[in-house]
Amino acid sequence: NTYNAIFKKYLKTTTAIARSGQLGAQSTMNVIIGNTSCDMDSCTSTLALSWLYSQRETQLFVPGLIATEPVLEQIEITAHLVEDCQFELNDFYFADELAETY
Repeated sequence: NTYNAIFKKYLKTTTAIARSGQLGAQSTMNVIIGNTSCDMDSCTSTLALSWLYSQRETQLFVPGLIATEPVLEQIEITAHLVEDCQFELNDFYFADELAETY
């Protein structure tokens, strides 16, 4: 589906920029983070809000999932994102990466 492909590209691009620490033309990076439960509604809200802001603003908005990758592999949102939506876990930016990079 076209929207899925567009969103995958957005995730890959923003995650790559955030991980590199090189903001380039973007002088500000905004990380949208959900709550610590990292449940379905928190993750989808984080993804949707960062996407919405990225479409309306000129700043960089990155969805940051609060769970670490090993924890995310064990919860229900993973089945939806990986199996149903065909995303890869590596396409997501995790909140613990924020502290490591910045």
